[in-house]
Amino acid sequence: MIQAPDRKGLAALFTLYEGDFVDGKREGVGYLKDQVGQSEYTGEFKDDFPHGYGTVIWHDGAKFSGHLYYGRMKHGIFNLPDGGEYNGYFDLQTG
Repeated sequence: MIQAPDRKGLAALFTLYEGDFVDGKREGVGYLKDQVGQSEYTGEFKDDFPHGYGTVIWHDGAKFSGHLYYGRMKHGIFNLPDGGEYNGYFDLQTG
């Protein structure tokens, strides 16, 4: 297990949303991207958070595919821009 990068504000980084809403909150399947279109998230939402299976691609080329827990990476594959890769669990207690 490694410490997850601080993605506490994952949903706050992204301002453009396309997808389902329930009671005014993002719920179901959707797509987020930042204002300049360089970072994006595609996947499941619960209670207005990225939650469930999804893929995040950051502006620097880093990519995460796997399970998120209320906006934080939980388990999956994290590809670094330098070619490094981590496959496993992330520490949800930090941030």
